[in-house]
Amino acid sequence: MSVLFFNVSLQNKSQENTLATTTNETLNDLVTLISHDINRMGYQVTSSVIKTMDSNKIAFLGDIYDNDSMDTTRVTWEWKNNSFGAVSSTPNPNDYYLVRTGPTSDGNAAGEIQFPVTYFNVNYRNGQGVATSNEYLVREIEIEIMLESGESYSVTSRGDGDRRYYRTVWKRSFFPTNLNKVLY
Repeated sequence: MSVLFFNVSLQNKSQENTLATTTNETLNDLVTLISHDINRMGYQVTSSVIKTMDSNKIAFLGDIYDNDSMDTTRVTWEWKNNSFGAVSSTPNPNDYYLVRTGPTSDGNAAGEIQFPVTYFNVNYRNGQGVATSNEYLVREIEIEIMLESGESYSVTSRGDGDRRYYRTVWKRSFFPTNLNKVLY
């Protein structure tokens, strides 16, 4: 009996490690792209930069890719945490799509990329670190993201059917240089 329990425990741990690796790789891809976009926010823009300020959505202008045929373009990151954004390709009921709309490196001006995300939040702060809803005063943008694995790695021993999903969290404050250069 103890050998059987050991094998089940080892299998669960192996499955958890696989899910952790996959989830962390997805988060790394997402963080790389969102960091690139936010750091290019306002680049080559001489007018209003931020177009939408919401806790689940940010839209802004910037020259996102150098040496492409596009100059200033609009980038939108939106977490669709409603029935329209529910991820149906995984059994995790907490997954909703975080959708990036904007230019892609292959020259598509309105490309769309979707990431299954469990939580996404954007906070906007002025130069003193105080929350603001005035787009012209924003100097700091804080983004929080949580991802869970699409598949569960175990069922709790209580027998109530609760699934456990590997979870990873990322949080970062950005101080886009080009927001400080725009004169309104």
